[in-house]
Formats: sequence, C-alpha cells, structure tokens
Amino acid sequence: LAYGELAAFERLAEDAKLAPTLGDKAELAKMAAAEFHHFEQLNQRLTAVDEDPTAAMEPFAKALDDFHRQTAPSDWLEGLVKAYVGDS
Repeated sequence: LAYGELAAFERLAEDAKLAPTLGDKAELAKMAAAEFHHFEQLNQRLTAVDEDPTAAMEPFAKALDDFHRQTAPSDWLEGLVKAYVGDS
C-alpha cells in the first residue's frame, strides 16, 4: 500500500501539469497531497512495527510501475479517469 500511495502522489503531481485550468491544477494538487499524506501515515506505521519502509515497498514497485506505464493516460481526461479508477 505504501508504494501505491507514493506512486499515486507522483502521477497526480505530474498529471497536474496537463490541467486545462488553474482550478483543475489546484484540485489535482490537493489529491496528490492527500496521497502523500496517506504514504506518510503508512510509512510511520511500518516504522512503528520495526519494518524498513523501503524494504517493505520494494517487492511491489516494479509491478505497480509496470501497470502504470502500460496504462499511461494520453490526455487530461484519461488522466482524470485513471486518477479515480487506477488509484482507488
């Protein structure tokens, strides 16, 4: 879960560049910030149970990165759909 949240943050921040309006950009940035907050919470929990967060995320990174690479949006609207469906 932690890596999924971190990757979602990265994608949403990147997708914000394609936003057609400043308001849309701000909303996507807000979503990215929420994903990063989720990552921080999971990271803290892993640390609290004496797990190394990086080691815990590593086994999942390639599979999640491959999925997102294969389902990369080609425009703003596809990016929005993916933000709600692919990162849910």
